Amino acid sequence: MIIALHRSDPKWANVRIVLEELEIDEIFADKRQIEQVLLNIINNGCEAVERKGGPGTIDISVKKKDPYAVISIRDNGIGITEEDQGRIFDPFFTTRGPIGAGLGLSVSYGIVERHGGRINFESDPGKGSVFRVYLPVSDTEKEEKGAIFTQNLDM
Repeated sequence: MIIALHRSDPKWANVRIVLEELEIDEIFADKRQIEQVLLNIINNGCEAVERKGGPGTIDISVKKKDPYAVISIRDNGIGITEEDQGRIFDPFFTTRGPIGAGLGLSVSYGIVERHGGRINFESDPGKGSVFRVYLPVSDTEKEEKGAIFTQNLDM
């Protein structure tokens, strides 16, 4: 679903989204919230590719690294300057001027932490970035207690 949304949006016509590898298709998470996290990161990646002058690529993979599913989203956009790297998860921080609210990554960070996961990134200015979202894999004991819903990862 997430990839279909991007492929249908004409403003991202120069960005190719590739699903590289899916080692796991079920995670221990709220589907809507995690979709929002992925949309935020993918949107930022598409924006970075466009700012570089496109065309470009967003590569997505999901791998299992116990006790987590690791969702990696890599772009070949403009990257994040060293100066900005320490602030990208701060509320209202944006490099997009009046176009961006600066809330996407901050909100995403909070969502992932509330799910018992973490989010990190690596960036090479001028070459691109990779964001990794770590989420707990399905946990039957917690599911039975109703702590949070297990959802299929619908890319």
